[in-house]
Amino acid sequence: MKKYLITLSALATASALSAETYTYVKDGFVLENQTIQNTLLWQGGGVNGTGNIYVKGENTVLASDGYAGFKISGTGGTNCDVNFVFDDGASVSFAKNAMDFNSYYTDISYSVANEGASAKIILQTNQDIATSTDPNDATDTRTVTIGKGITVESSSIWVKADATNTTSKFIVNGAINSSNTFGSTGRAIWEINGSLTAVNDFSDNADEGGAQITVDNGGSINLRNMVLRSGSSFNLKNGTATLNRLSTEAGTDSTLSIESNGKLNVATDISLSEYTNLTIAGEVKTETFTTTSGGASSITIEETGSLTTTGALTFKEGVTAVINGKLNVGGQMLWDKTTVGPNVSIGSTADITLGQLRTRSTALKLVDGSKMTINNTSSSTTSYINAGASVVEKGGTLIINTTNNNTKVIDNHYSLTIEGRFEAHGGKYIATAASGITFNSNDVVLNTNLALGNSADLFGGKFFVGKGITLDAKNATLLQSIQTKKGTTTKAASNFFIYENASAYLKGIGFEQSDEDLVLNINLSKGAKLILTDFVSNGGLDNYTSMDAGDKIVINGFSEKAFGIVNYTNADDNYLSQIIVNGAEQLYWVKDNIAGVWWLSAVAPAVPEPAEWAMILGSLALGLAIYRRRK
Repeated sequence: MKKYLITLSALATASALSAETYTYVKDGFVLENQTIQNTLLWQGGGVNGTGNIYVKGENTVLASDGYAGFKISGTGGTNCDVNFVFDDGASVSFAKNAMDFNSYYTDISYSVANEGASAKIILQTNQDIATSTDPNDATDTRTVTIGKGITVESSSIWVKADATNTTSKFIVNGAINSSNTFGSTGRAIWEINGSLTAVNDFSDNADEGGAQITVDNGGSINLRNMVLRSGSSFNLKNGTATLNRLSTEAGTDSTLSIESNGKLNVATDISLSEYTNLTIAGEVKTETFTTTSGGASSITIEETGSLTTTGALTFKEGVTAVINGKLNVGGQMLWDKTTVGPNVSIGSTADITLGQLRTRSTALKLVDGSKMTINNTSSSTTSYINAGASVVEKGGTLIINTTNNNTKVIDNHYSLTIEGRFEAHGGKYIATAASGITFNSNDVVLNTNLALGNSADLFGGKFFVGKGITLDAKNATLLQSIQTKKGTTTKAASNFFIYENASAYLKGIGFEQSDEDLVLNINLSKGAKLILTDFVSNGGLDNYTSMDAGDKIVINGFSEKAFGIVNYTNADDNYLSQIIVNGAEQLYWVKDNIAGVWWLSAVAPAVPEPAEWAMILGSLALGLAIYRRRK
């Protein structure tokens, strides 16, 4: 016979017994097809031993006249535990408080007589189990074990450890099915190696939190809501938990751990209060994920772990988040703040996929080996709003795919530095404010527009192309915009910087239709080049057009063969008067047949001398003669 026992008990005194009537029970007692009105009073099976009560029938009912169905006697053995042994198919029905232990210290287990057998316990009213109210033995642990093959049907179960320093343990190797709720009071330990199912909730008592729940050995929990409070823990080691909602309430040191063989599925949301510590080495799926502000919570996704949300994910102030595994967010990931944002660290093994990202005073840092992909299908939410000093380091990857052409790709309020791989596909444009975006990588793909100082919240925008870098973005348009900060009259010129020996290839320049006189500064260092496919291009965007009469382009650091266009038209001559180059009174477009570029030049094209004209006309005559000869 296989038993599931943990033996640790003490002895109750006879004076603790109430006035109800009893049926005295010792080792070897048999329950079979009977109704017992009296309380079963356990008298043991010997000192430090384990006695057996055998359940052989299917119709045993312990009615107990309104009192507890089972109690412990002060005679018949010291530290004697009890095992209910069920025949295959046997059952017992407890009509009243069947497992109300109060101050009686003994361990109890329910097991089947044979491997593979099954039996049932029916608890017809709300039940308290493993209760311990007597603080005299502060180190004592009361244990109830539901063995493999045992199914418990109940309306609700509470596991209690009422005394400050005592502990109750509830081990489920079989199955518990509740039509209502589960509850926990004090330092109650739940070990789920079988299945625990409730139609409604699991709640940790508000005043005496501290439940410790472990799911292992392929066990499972299926509940509506799980609420954990101060000092509680939930450890999903090797098994699954299926919930509608998981939350922790304000308190101290609530701990959740999803180990590598653990799977947590939450239908609606995970909401973690301050001082909650969550570690994910396994798999977590939920609709939304939120943390609250004001406390030192920590969220860790290990290299083997994954967190998936179909909706949004929010890290608020005070949260420390470490991401080394997979993070999949169907909606927006928000790094929120009140005065400062959360501390988010992305490791070299992180693989993050998002719908959108918004940071508030928190920098995005993608280190070597890490990857973030933003797949934005929203028609209104910007793909990436950056308010931190963010960087994609060498070896890191940031890819942004924006489906709707009217949705902004990036709204950059602080600084963004690209040292690694960066791709931007689709969307309206990348807009940046004064701190700017710096491209320090040749691994950049831009299939969108660049907007300097665009949007009502940005002004004085800057793009930087780092030393020796080639920004080959013929699909990107350098767009100029209104440079008035929302709510003020402050205006600042936009700037495009190309550093030493660097080159930028763009589609063209478009000016937003505006009553403002717009100024674009193009700043060129030694050996720098800016080449446009077309001088004017709006990138296919509405409200962008050619330069108005008051608009200007100022080129600082200009040199010959530094600024050019590929597709010259006569209309491009009309813009020369609006291009300002220090020291040049007149500008020209000069064709370079070898480079296939029309360069902006301060030197007028040479007019052929008479001798040169003679040579040109002579060559034409010779060509015509050869042509006639061939005819």
